[in-house]
Amino acid sequence: MIYVFALVYATVLLITILLPHYFVSELALSFLPYHSVFLFLLTLVLCLRFKNKQWWAKLLCIVFLVIMSLHTTLQQTQFYKNEELSSQENFDKTQEEIGLKVLFANILKFNTNYDDLIATIKEHHPDVVMFVEYKQHHHDNLEMFFSKEYPYVNRIKGEQDVVGNVIFSKIPLEDFAPKIYQWARRYGYVAITHEQQDYYFYLVHTSAPVSEELYDNRNKQIALFQSNLIEHEQRRLPEDKVIIVGDFNVSPRTPMFKQFNEQLQKLPNPMTHIAQYMPPYTTRWLQRWGEHYLGFTQSFIRSHIDHIWFSNNTTLYQAQIIPIEWSDHNGIVVRVY
Repeated sequence: MIYVFALVYATVLLITILLPHYFVSELALSFLPYHSVFLFLLTLVLCLRFKNKQWWAKLLCIVFLVIMSLHTTLQQTQFYKNEELSSQENFDKTQEEIGLKVLFANILKFNTNYDDLIATIKEHHPDVVMFVEYKQHHHDNLEMFFSKEYPYVNRIKGEQDVVGNVIFSKIPLEDFAPKIYQWARRYGYVAITHEQQDYYFYLVHTSAPVSEELYDNRNKQIALFQSNLIEHEQRRLPEDKVIIVGDFNVSPRTPMFKQFNEQLQKLPNPMTHIAQYMPPYTTRWLQRWGEHYLGFTQSFIRSHIDHIWFSNNTTLYQAQIIPIEWSDHNGIVVRVY
């Protein structure tokens, strides 16, 4: 049986190498730590089975284990930077009122923990709240809070009974999304003027590429968004600040992300992907499991599909990953100017 597992893994690895643009390859790359841990355990078992074999077989097994471990480490670290771009520790308290404070999260469409959602917002008191997977039951139970604290709202309706993407603001906003041709899973596009500075926000949520059809849909959605973004850049002023956030359902390790990120860096007002300087988003229940049983403060099994970009003329004063109770995503709070 162990050899069957080894054959299955070898097949997935071969597909990933030979067909990097195939959806199975992308899933393998997106969840690299999962199959890397599996590979480690598999190799360890094979080493133990070789304990009575020839010395060359044991040596070959150990060499293979070391090479794959180094390969996994390089894959894990090639995207993430060692230096901190910004953190709570170096955040100057005198900057508390500068610019705009923004909270973004995928709150999970099944999440009924309304009290904790409100408590999280009150704790961080952002100027702008941006949610994806915001369903009708969220609207029904949170409307009273938001109507009082965040009177300016932009809702982007998605599937049949889903409100979809939603942007709440304490400051008046202008909605540009209805003027744009989009796919069924729409993205939000609003402008906020604060302290005589124009900020343009995009809120994106694409299809999860768990099948070939959804993989193609996701790619078309990102391609259309990229095309729209290029058009929008031509209408904006050089001093306008642009922030893109969302659940893009694409990993930094994949060809699609690399191509999209490169295009954003070539815009007239280039974009920087700041999440590469921060601990990546983690699947929440795995992080809790690691904290409870292994003492990890962050899960080593990462699923980095939420992203945030800033135009290069934007200054980041604060960046903090926050837990979102009952959601499978963490959130992020940033202060920009």
